[in-house]
Amino acid sequence: MVKYFLAAFLLIFLASCSNITEFGLTFEAGVNKYSIPDLSYLGTFPAPPEAKSMLIEDDCIYFACSDGYFRGYDLDTGELTGEIAIGVESPAGYRDMVLNPLRNSVYVLTAMGNIAEVDIPGCVLIDELEGCVSPVEMEITTGDPGFLWVLDGYDNSIRQFRLDTNGYCGHSVLPQSSTVTTLSTSIYSDSMLVGTIHGVYKFSTLGPGSFHCERMRFFLNYIHDATAIPGGSSFVVIANDSAGPQIGEAWIYADSIGINPPSYLFRTEPLEGSYFITSSAGNPEWMYAVSFNMKGSGYLSAYRIGDDYGIKYQTEIPGNPLDIDSSKEGEIYVLSYE
Repeated sequence: MVKYFLAAFLLIFLASCSNITEFGLTFEAGVNKYSIPDLSYLGTFPAPPEAKSMLIEDDCIYFACSDGYFRGYDLDTGELTGEIAIGVESPAGYRDMVLNPLRNSVYVLTAMGNIAEVDIPGCVLIDELEGCVSPVEMEITTGDPGFLWVLDGYDNSIRQFRLDTNGYCGHSVLPQSSTVTTLSTSIYSDSMLVGTIHGVYKFSTLGPGSFHCERMRFFLNYIHDATAIPGGSSFVVIANDSAGPQIGEAWIYADSIGINPPSYLFRTEPLEGSYFITSSAGNPEWMYAVSFNMKGSGYLSAYRIGDDYGIKYQTEIPGNPLDIDSSKEGEIYVLSYE
């Protein structure tokens, strides 16, 4: 999984101190494949119809499904390699996954505030994490000891867990006026970009349970999504301005590429649609974005990094996109529902 598609009409949460009530709509998911960077259509992958999020690792693709199952498939043959029940049936759950490289496992947001850890490729449930009420998104930083970061929508907090033990370390609450929309880690093991409805924060950890949160005052607008550009300390960001959604590059670190890098979103270009996800396929020259066009389909766009910046390729994709990831063979996979 790279980023989960937060569609408001699919996810409705009524939170209280003790529980969450979920409402959802019936849908059927599918996966389409595209070449990079030109986005030529390569066909479909036989995904389970209940899939809500996906993650590609080595030669397998994994799906977290609304029927409460985690499933793995061989990328070449499409054969089921394993499955395990990780929670109850939920139309609003199973919407994010991240890889724990220290344990060769996957963290999955399940249902009703739970997080499961599943060993891969064997698809074995090895742990369940507690400490969140309404987890929305996860990210990983791989320092010493390395941390799992969880955005908890209940109180607009970022919660920290150790990768080696899954022990809960603590949390930091951001102002309610700056509702968090996305998390994005970089090459630094102790820092990440936090996007909100009113700009960007640089969030750092000084160790387990110790945090520093600095607002980047040059970012003032709604941040839809952000992803680190491979091999550097810069990000691709989708943000609103007076003309609508824009995709561009952002430098929040002093040592980002360039001489005296500008302290704002730059090299921008308008991007069609709404409800955006950004993604990297491992090549620092190209980044990718999917969006929903409000007409029952979406767009997949290829944005070139650098002086020759811009959206160079774009294609319409069937259904409403849920997730995006890429294989080591250089193929983009887009999970969508109809």
